[in-house]
Amino acid sequence: EIIAPGTPIQIYWVGPIDHGSAERGIKLASAGAIVKCTVTTHDKVVQLGTDGLSSNVYTLRVDPLLDCDGVCINEHPISAKIIIRTMKAQKPGDYLIQHIVHLAVGETSSTRLRSGGDVTIGAKYLEAVRLMHRHTGKLYRRYFDKDGDEVDGDQILGAARQRRETKFGRLHEGLWKKLLKASDEDVHEVMKMCTNRANRVLDQGIVTGKGIKVAVWEAGPSNTEGLVFAGRYTDNPEPSDHSRLVSAVIKTANNPTEPRGYAPDCELYSANAFEDGALMWAISQGCTVINHSAFKRPADETGEQSEIDVVQDWMTMHPPYPTIVTAAGNFGRATDSNVKYVTCKSYNAISVGAHASSFRNDISEKRIPDWSNYRNPTSLHGDRELPIVAGPGSDISALGLTMSGTSFSAPAVAGTVALIQCINPALLEHNPTACRAIILASAGRNASNGLWTADIAAHIDARDGAGAMDVDAAVKIAQWHSPSSTSNLVPRWPRGWHHTVYASADSSVPIKSVTAFKPRIHIPSPLELGITSNAATTNLSLRAVLTWNSKVQFMARQPGSAGPGSGTGLSFLPVNLDLRLLDARSGLLAAFAATFDNNYEVLDFTPTVSWDYDLEVVEDTTQVGLVGERVNVAVAWCLFYDGEAV
Repeated sequence: EIIAPGTPIQIYWVGPIDHGSAERGIKLASAGAIVKCTVTTHDKVVQLGTDGLSSNVYTLRVDPLLDCDGVCINEHPISAKIIIRTMKAQKPGDYLIQHIVHLAVGETSSTRLRSGGDVTIGAKYLEAVRLMHRHTGKLYRRYFDKDGDEVDGDQILGAARQRRETKFGRLHEGLWKKLLKASDEDVHEVMKMCTNRANRVLDQGIVTGKGIKVAVWEAGPSNTEGLVFAGRYTDNPEPSDHSRLVSAVIKTANNPTEPRGYAPDCELYSANAFEDGALMWAISQGCTVINHSAFKRPADETGEQSEIDVVQDWMTMHPPYPTIVTAAGNFGRATDSNVKYVTCKSYNAISVGAHASSFRNDISEKRIPDWSNYRNPTSLHGDRELPIVAGPGSDISALGLTMSGTSFSAPAVAGTVALIQCINPALLEHNPTACRAIILASAGRNASNGLWTADIAAHIDARDGAGAMDVDAAVKIAQWHSPSSTSNLVPRWPRGWHHTVYASADSSVPIKSVTAFKPRIHIPSPLELGITSNAATTNLSLRAVLTWNSKVQFMARQPGSAGPGSGTGLSFLPVNLDLRLLDARSGLLAAFAATFDNNYEVLDFTPTVSWDYDLEVVEDTTQVGLVGERVNVAVAWCLFYDGEAV
């Protein structure tokens, strides 16, 4: 929950709580250090004061407490994330703040500000707040100006968007500026351009990607020594060591002296030209995984989607429903005033940043290379977050080559997608939405001990996305497909995934559950987990993820063509969904994940052992969408203990 500085934190119980045990057992910590705050008890309520605490992410920990008769109230420790944020909004007592963003709205765009950040001259301050009623669960969206007065934020943002379309049309701003200075020859060229844990899995022979078709889409390589391709778009591509190494990360020839790749038995295809024809060829071969590591600039110089981003979103929603994996880019070390954007801004692709090849559980920010692009795309509320995951990208070696870059992080994730499609063919039937959910749910290790939800709320532009890819966790999650059912009387698993199709509601429905089926998550007992002390239960973490797809509309299409055609396209979100974690016994809200502009939500929670929770997906109808629009929805979840998937 997000609270304003000075807001007291209250803990309730059905009977009186012993004051001494409350003082000893209730703590608030930031970055692992206990912060000083007053603890008072009022019969059945314990209150923690937050006066003097700065805007930050805090962990509330409640060790076993006693009632006034000396009887233990909670057998195991309980913890929760509390985010203190400076805000203009005045929150009513019966509402909790799910999400808040501070925006500077200019003539044609809105820019996200850090809490307390200054608005540039000519821009207007706007604070967007997501609220939920504590008792009814109804969602509300409110906007406030710099004085804390409520304003019509939809009108303010809509006017800026209209001015943008009037000025730039359907072109993104970077291309528009380039065309202003371009000659006819330049214009023609620009328009033409717009067309670990692996060893644990592979050594045990659990899955090797056999039967899954994977394509590498980029120019080259001409030298195929040490590589095995099931097919090539052209027999005479240009030379490229970059493409050789990208391909080798996925699969190499059966040479005992070389790394085997992440999916050593997959069918690897070389879509070896950076043109639309090569991509369409890979689709025609039935490839269900496509790796896209090479981009032409200025893809990283604008926050707007390019035409290829839109095409990739369209591809994922049509047979053979490929999961597309893209590299974030390698110009993140630019100056603060010119930090490069993530290169690929597709909604439905998996955008991958880089981490050092050795990713420990206690990793620090220094282990995320400063060259890995992380600047987020432009979005209406400024909170769209890319990349969504990180993979090993420093000093990657194979076939006598050693290079660094997100280009080699992406194929590690692409190979992992091939493994999960191989171990559970049901993933081939449910398009990339479920694959994306599983990859995100497996990425439970974060840089700087951060969490995706907390990073979003604190306006931290996370370099590692939702965390580091984990092949072992992804394969474990993929094996447990929760069947479609309207009953919760199904096997209860600490990991798994579920997929459904949902038709969006209209705004007359205050809150709508996406599916009557709520996957139930079972948290094992300490004995089952091998935990011998109460303190160790706080090393448990539950990661749950929600994903859904965007909708693509093209302004023009070639007559009779089933593909996207050559017209200008637009990829947008027809619906906004939230993820909730409910206590299975009481039905009360335990945790939630809710943002404005993403088509995925990530929930991190410290659960109670020997307990059950239900996952619920709800539509936020306060955000304008398309009524009756059908979208693919997937959830995936995984319980971790000391960083290992349970």
